[in-house]
Amino acid sequence: MFGKVIYYDKSKVEDYTAIITGKPVTEVKSAQKSSRKEAGLSFSPLNVGAGGEATYELAHKESALYSISEFEKLLKDRDDFFDFSVTGNTCLDAIHAKQIIKFNGFIHIPEAFDMIQLITQFKPMIMSQATVGMKEDEADMLQTFFDVENPKIPIMSNIDDKEICARLETEYLKTAYEGLEEYEDQEVTILARTLSSSTVDKTKPFFEPMKHFIQISRTLRRSMGTDMPEGLEPLYSDDNYRLLEIIAMYA
Repeated sequence: MFGKVIYYDKSKVEDYTAIITGKPVTEVKSAQKSSRKEAGLSFSPLNVGAGGEATYELAHKESALYSISEFEKLLKDRDDFFDFSVTGNTCLDAIHAKQIIKFNGFIHIPEAFDMIQLITQFKPMIMSQATVGMKEDEADMLQTFFDVENPKIPIMSNIDDKEICARLETEYLKTAYEGLEEYEDQEVTILARTLSSSTVDKTKPFFEPMKHFIQISRTLRRSMGTDMPEGLEPLYSDDNYRLLEIIAMYA
């Protein structure tokens, strides 16, 4: 495959690779070699010491696309892996939780999330205006509220008219958030793990901004009840859906 990686969760690939192979994943970041000067050989000026010995380091450059390809090779022919992109088998109802699937589809980010994303982009301006006249401890509390570490991004897709919902981890994106929009009209290949054994009812939100984006504590969320700030309401699917954990995406 010769594609462009959009999303790559390296930690999951390494964990699952270790499970499949039965041994931990090792990574060589650099290796040192030496070359001793021999009689009759040409002189090399690279770090040559008094003993006529040259040393240099080799660094291994990671390729996400290569790693994904190698991982897919390990998955092939396993009973817990289902490749819908090749076989055309789209019996998603037969797939249980904690199994890996591969499929081709189009991704969609709910429009309601665009407003939520603006909170991050305009955070400095929001903070400067919101903290005017505040006491220092109040301003610190508001700052904590907006300090989001690794916020998640809701995406939706479809397998044979069955709704798919997932939450991307921003730290594993290989493109800017704004760049995801160009893939809404372009078919992508998705590698994912199923989180549910059956269809989830559409009345249950698949993305909660106060939990998955701003990530406030459960106690505080419960104290707020159902009265969520405008623009931070939970996101729902129009139909019953399957919840997935995305491992990789490429186009």
